[in-house]
Amino acid sequence: IASQNGNKYRCQIAVGCDSSVINSTAATLTVTPPTVTPPGVLVDDFFTSRDRLTGPVTSTHSVWYTDTSSSLYENADPDPYMLVGQPQSGTACVWLGYFIESNAAPVHLDVGRALKATLVYKSQNSVSGAGSLGLRMGLFDDLDAGIRFTYDTNAVKNSGANVRGYMFAQDWETVFSNDEPQTLYARNNMADPSLMGATGDYLTLGHSAAGFSNAPGFTDGTTYTMDLYVARMSTEWCSVYMNISGGGTNYTTTLPDTSYGYHRFDCIAWRPSSAETTASEFDFSEFKVQVLQIPAPPRLNIARSGANVVLNWATPPIYAPFSLQSARVVTGPYTAIAGAKNPYTVPTTNTASFFRLAWP
Repeated sequence: IASQNGNKYRCQIAVGCDSSVINSTAATLTVTPPTVTPPGVLVDDFFTSRDRLTGPVTSTHSVWYTDTSSSLYENADPDPYMLVGQPQSGTACVWLGYFIESNAAPVHLDVGRALKATLVYKSQNSVSGAGSLGLRMGLFDDLDAGIRFTYDTNAVKNSGANVRGYMFAQDWETVFSNDEPQTLYARNNMADPSLMGATGDYLTLGHSAAGFSNAPGFTDGTTYTMDLYVARMSTEWCSVYMNISGGGTNYTTTLPDTSYGYHRFDCIAWRPSSAETTASEFDFSEFKVQVLQIPAPPRLNIARSGANVVLNWATPPIYAPFSLQSARVVTGPYTAIAGAKNPYTVPTTNTASFFRLAWP
C-alpha cells in the first residue's frame, strides 16, 4: 500500500433507472511509514522495585498484571528480589508483562531484526505425569488491539480479541509425558476474547523434535533461562524460536511462520494451566527484552578435496537460520538444498552449479 501514497480516490454511484452517475469528493491516501525499533536493550528488570503494578516502564522496570492478584507478587524486604508467580489449583491464570510504556508504540521489527525476550527463573513442586503442555508463554501486541491494562482484572485473561502474536507451549514436568514437549503457534482467530485459553485460536507452526517421552524434564531449585525470539526475515515471514536451558538441559525449537509474519509486540504473557499440571511456584529473578540485528548470511567458502568440491560457512544464529541454495545458472532461479549440512560435499562429476547462502 505504500506505493499508493498520494493517490486520489473517489466513490462513484451509478443509478440504473436513469443512467445518471454521482461522484464523491476525491480523497487523498496518505501512508505514514512505521517507526522501526533500533537494536538495543528495551528493559532489563531484576524486580528491585518490589512493585509490579506501578509504571512507568523504563530500561530497568517492567509492569505486570494478572487476572488473579494473589497469584503474582514481588517479594517484600528483606526477601531476595524476585517476581513470584503461583499457579492456581484447578484453573489457569495469566501473568502479563509490558516492556513498552503505555503512551509508546509497540516494538516494530524491521526486516533483518529480531525481538528476544528472556526470563530467568526457578520452579517449586514441579509435577510429574500431567500429560499435557501445561505451560503457555506468548509474545503479543496489545496496543494495536486497543488494549492496555493498568491494574489486575479478570480481563487480563479474557480480553484477547484482535490481539496478534505467538504462543509457545511447554510440557513442564519432572519427567516428560509428551514425546514432543514444545509446540509453537501463531494466533489466527482474533474474535475469541480468551487470549491463550484455546490452541484452536492458533495456527500450529510445529513441534519440537520427538523422542522425549519418559525423558528427564525439569528439576526444582535449578535456575532456568527461557528465551523467546521472533526474527523478521522478510516482509512475508518470521522465524519463531524458543529455548529453555539450565541444569545441563537445552530444549529448543525453531520454526518459520510464512502465513502471518507478526512483527509488532509490547508484552509477554505466561499462562500455567494449573498448579496440578505445572508447578506450585515460579520465581522470576530477571526479565530482559532486546532488539537484535540479525547477522547477514556469511561468506560461502569453496575448496577442492580429491574428486569433490567442499562448501563450508560460519554457523548462523539458531533463531535466524539460512539455507544453502543452488542453481544451474548464476542468475537463478535458486532452490534450497534439502538437508544440506555444513560442510557440504559436491562431486566434481556433477553438472556445473552455482551456490549461495540465503534466508529461506
